[in-house]
Amino acid sequence: MGRYGSRVCDVPWTIREGIPGDFEFLTSMLAHAAVWQQGADVPESEAVLAIPELARYIGGWPRPGDFALFAVGPAPIGAVWWRQLTAREAGFGYVADDIPEIAMAVRPDCRGRGIGTTLLQGLIATAEGEGLPALSLSVDRENPAIHLYERLGFTAIGGAGSSLTMVRRF
Repeated sequence: MGRYGSRVCDVPWTIREGIPGDFEFLTSMLAHAAVWQQGADVPESEAVLAIPELARYIGGWPRPGDFALFAVGPAPIGAVWWRQLTAREAGFGYVADDIPEIAMAVRPDCRGRGIGTTLLQGLIATAEGEGLPALSLSVDRENPAIHLYERLGFTAIGGAGSSLTMVRRF
């Protein structure tokens, strides 16, 4: 994945709902969600889609029930989305068939500017407005984003190894 210039993060940005044409950027955001460490080598989109455990979060995007929000300036800078997964295709943060699992990422050069907070607040408001019972996610115990999730009402309900499963109930 190419290097980003920080100028794109220093100009005004807005939040918009995702559309089918966002698949390529959504794939790159999934790569950043999976390899979140600052300075780490992030896999190309094709490599991410070749990993079934990751591809389940965006394969066939959008499926009925999928929802995404994007932060955009002169270019997309971050995304948060949910996918309704079943026990048969359970993701890392799967809790129940009626609780969508979320994923999110912000470009590394744009982190720490409130973009992730704004995206996640919008997703939570949408989920609550749609009458969803909860949202779930999986996060590495060392990922600093865990503090964002806790601040916005997600609580740990379990985990395995270095991963923690969190839920935000409504």
